[in-house]
Amino acid sequence: MSRKVVHWFRATSFGTPVGPWRETMREARIDLIRQGLGSYDDDGWFFITVPGGIDRRSAWMDFELVALLHQARCATQQTRPMTVKVSPSPKMIS
Repeated sequence: MSRKVVHWFRATSFGTPVGPWRETMREARIDLIRQGLGSYDDDGWFFITVPGGIDRRSAWMDFELVALLHQARCATQQTRPMTVKVSPSPKMIS
């Protein structure tokens, strides 16, 4: 069975979550901006204001489960389905 690495991100302040786990870094950055803990400069670089931060978690999941979760998300948010590429020989995450 094929497996894929999935990532989740969440905004924090002093190490305490200030937003839910998100599927993209962009969504976690929006949470930081809403909390006044992050901003973009004129060149498009994102800066996190201390005491803000972003937690990141990664895990291997069966490709079929990833596809089902994504379809459910698309159905509830009415977004476009993503294209997922699976490596034939994935490397372990440390």
